[in-house]
Amino acid sequence: MKEYLSEIFIAVLLVLITFVFINPYWMPMGMLSTALLIFAGLFVAFTVFFWREKKGDEREIYLRNIAGRLGYLAGALVLVVGIICEIVKNNMVNKWIIGALIAMIVAKIAGFVWARKRY
Repeated sequence: MKEYLSEIFIAVLLVLITFVFINPYWMPMGMLSTALLIFAGLFVAFTVFFWREKKGDEREIYLRNIAGRLGYLAGALVLVVGIICEIVKNNMVNKWIIGALIAMIVAKIAGFVWARKRY
């Protein structure tokens, strides 16, 4: 668990700073810009952990695949629920929600095809 402490810390900070963006109107523009910069930096730091993962035995690869699947399904589920709620509430959907769902689906398929060809 100690080896994952920095990853967990960055993920918690990333989630906490995301709550600031729920209602950013109470913050002055300078503070909002700083929060956006910190948010982007934390996200870059979080993605670095994925790229530095080392190959492991079959069990570690299996666990990583399960985590990836759960993360993908959670993200897709939240976007689908967001699309449904936006349609019911506003009779229209924010184009960024649809774009995010399409990007996830296309990236999943492209990653699968690329991995099949390469490995």
